[in-house]
Amino acid sequence: MNVDNFEIKERAKTNFINLEIGKKIRELRLTLGMTQSDLGKLVGITFQQIQKYEKGINSVLVGRLYDLAIALRTTPEYFFSNISNPTSDSLYSGSSALHEDKGNFEYNHSKDDAESKEILGLVREYQKIKNKKSRNAVYSLIKSLSYQEN
Repeated sequence: MNVDNFEIKERAKTNFINLEIGKKIRELRLTLGMTQSDLGKLVGITFQQIQKYEKGINSVLVGRLYDLAIALRTTPEYFFSNISNPTSDSLYSGSSALHEDKGNFEYNHSKDDAESKEILGLVREYQKIKNKKSRNAVYSLIKSLSYQEN
């Protein structure tokens, strides 16, 4: 086996895992209506570091992952569950969507900061609705409007 090829494959695998964990951090943070600053304060790091974790630029050390799990109201195992195939095209799709899939929310960020802020604002306002009927009505309205767009 060529050592150079092995190193490249291992680096690609590490980068893939960083991206997957970063996506899950962002997904949970947005679902909870937190900003990067909010999450950073909870775990004692800067919002820039949270940004780097979410983008997969920096690896998350085990101790930090544990702290993030507590702050995001989950377990460290969650970040490794359902990690998809590293060759999956969906990893590199660059699409932007917030959708419900079997009770889980997934957010794939776009490069458009305004869109990200709009989605975060929408999630925050939605979470403020305490009445179950009202929440269902808002959810139904959004779903019907999105179907009309397609």
